Amino acid sequence: MKKQNIVKSLLVCVPLLSVLYGQVGTWDRFPAATVVKGILEDGSDLLLATDGGVLRFDPGTLSYRRDDLLNQISNLDIRSITMDAYHRIWLGMAAPGDLIQIVDEQAEKIISVGQLQLDAIIDFAAVGDSMFAAFQNGGDGGVIYLRNRPDDIQYLDIYENFPASAQGLDHLISVEIIGSRLILTSAEGILWANLHTNMKDPANWRFVAPPQFINTSTDNYISAAFVSGQDLYLAQGRHFYTYDFSTYTEILPALVWNNNITGLDPGLNDSLLVTAGGAVYRDRKSVV
Repeated sequence: MKKQNIVKSLLVCVPLLSVLYGQVGTWDRFPAATVVKGILEDGSDLLLATDGGVLRFDPGTLSYRRDDLLNQISNLDIRSITMDAYHRIWLGMAAPGDLIQIVDEQAEKIISVGQLQLDAIIDFAAVGDSMFAAFQNGGDGGVIYLRNRPDDIQYLDIYENFPASAQGLDHLISVEIIGSRLILTSAEGILWANLHTNMKDPANWRFVAPPQFINTSTDNYISAAFVSGQDLYLAQGRHFYTYDFSTYTEILPALVWNNNITGLDPGLNDSLLVTAGGAVYRDRKSVV
């Protein structure tokens, strides 16, 4: 099994309660109740996707600044953020309103993807010219499949039929791709299928529950996930570990964090962005 080394040197902490200026709507302060749903590194900036819009933060100056194009999105309830191969920012949102908008900063335009009859877009995963978006719809969840090209974005299919063993579909966390696996992470486990099989057939999906800890009220539910190399990184309460589809390995002990981890995002330059207790941390790491 590949050994994982994490260097525990937290370099950046972004307190979300002390923002002097935000670019969302007409606010001149960042509301204390706003929740960060996703993080994306864009050059030297961090883009924070929140339930009140997108904030652009400069870690060098510890300041927020207005982004005129991001200010024009039609729906401020952001649930997910990613960047595609064409350097376009994809935003997943919650109903009512647009559920997917793509911000093309080079062309200075915003593209909306139809009127999807769903509750929310939770996360994105891209491979080649394919974009997969995890969605929530009432007590159900699944994945929509889109073709993503420079001059054309098309809705192609939906996958929402899973085995009876699958749990937590009413609380999806992420969609990821490792090799030929399409992976859905829910609060209660990991669900995956081979991209080259018929993913409409429940028999082609497998579900595995995560480790169970003593404190069932907090530690037994997955709160965040991301992929590095061939491993899936998971946060569960204050626990942080990897899963290589055979073994769970704890990376950082729970005592490192004073609060439950609510977000994990891969950053640039071999970094890890962690959201916990109303703050964003950058943790330099080396994966060997």
